[in-house]
Amino acid sequence: MLLTLVQRYRDELFPPLGPPPSEVLAQAALFVTLSDFAQAPKSATQDTPWDTLVGRRFGGDAYSRTVTLISEGASETSSEVTVRATGVDTFDITVHGGETYSNVRASLASPTAIHSQPLGRATVVPHSGKLFVFASGGAQRTVLRLPVPVWERAAADAGVGGGAVRAPMPGVVVDVRVQVGAKVERGQTLMVLESMKTEIPLKADVSGTVKAVACAKGDMVAEGRELIVLEPEEA
Repeated sequence: MLLTLVQRYRDELFPPLGPPPSEVLAQAALFVTLSDFAQAPKSATQDTPWDTLVGRRFGGDAYSRTVTLISEGASETSSEVTVRATGVDTFDITVHGGETYSNVRASLASPTAIHSQPLGRATVVPHSGKLFVFASGGAQRTVLRLPVPVWERAAADAGVGGGAVRAPMPGVVVDVRVQVGAKVERGQTLMVLESMKTEIPLKADVSGTVKAVACAKGDMVAEGRELIVLEPEEA
């Protein structure tokens, strides 16, 4: 009986989600960015790039990142949001095709809560490649999906490139499983990178010998950085 009523009034009970407003997209992109920042190793000293220069954590003069978000609803729409760090916990945010927000102060109040001025508070729950965003005190719900190529295809292709293993995205090195001189087989996990609370194994695409290891556990690495160099096995 109850199931029949739910099916009959499904559209009224669960109305299709409309296109997300610019402020929700901006909050979601900020959450992705700040979550990566939160994984950076902490220093015992206070005056270090990790503690005082948020915009330089990835090695450039000012950190800038474009986040692609796919909204789920009556029709899927893809949006790009550029987040640029301008100071300590201060960002300029551009929602392509939408609004631009300048000098937004933002921080993670918890692993699933972001507080930003003037955008306000939002709860963001990451799960299985999706972001469930609750804004306006929970009255507004949006489901956003991170495109598969960012998480899976790039990780699968990370070893391609003449035996060089590169970071498919910004993240933290959580495990290095080889050392210089080690013999490895194709498909063997060489190291593990963590980004957005997801562990991504980076594997060898060729059998050979480890020629160089350019990272250590705890390192924050930029997208595209060369992490391990392999000397392919002679055919």
